[in-house]
Amino acid sequence: MSETKKWKVLSADFKARVGLEVVRGIKTINEIAQDYEVHPMQIGQWKRAIQEQAKTLFEGRRGPTPVASHQEPECLYSEIGRLKMELDWLKKNSERIRDFLKKIGSNFRIAERTLSFPLKNA
Repeated sequence: MSETKKWKVLSADFKARVGLEVVRGIKTINEIAQDYEVHPMQIGQWKRAIQEQAKTLFEGRRGPTPVASHQEPECLYSEIGRLKMELDWLKKNSERIRDFLKKIGSNFRIAERTLSFPLKNA
C-alpha cells in the first residue's frame, strides 16, 4: 500500500516571515527553501505576492478626506436650523394632533403609545 502524503498547512505569519527573508536578499531562495523545508517555487510565489501587495500598505492611510474647513460649519449650522424648524413644527402641531385624536375616540391611546413623545393633557 502506498502511503498518502499530508499537505502542510502553513500560517500566514510563517509565509510572511519567509517571504520577507527572500525579499531582503541575504540568502538565495534555494537556501531559504532548504532551511524551512518548503519548495522554492512556493517561496517564489510568496515573494511575488509580497511585492505586489506592498503598495497597498500605504494606500488610503492618510485618514478621512478633509472637508473644506469653511464649509463644515455651514453644513452643521444648516442641519441645526433644519432640526429646530422640525421641532418647532412638531411642538406647534402637537395640540392639533391631540385634538384630532380625541375626536376619533378610542384610537387616542393607541396613537399615544406609538408616538415617541407623550401628548399634553391626555
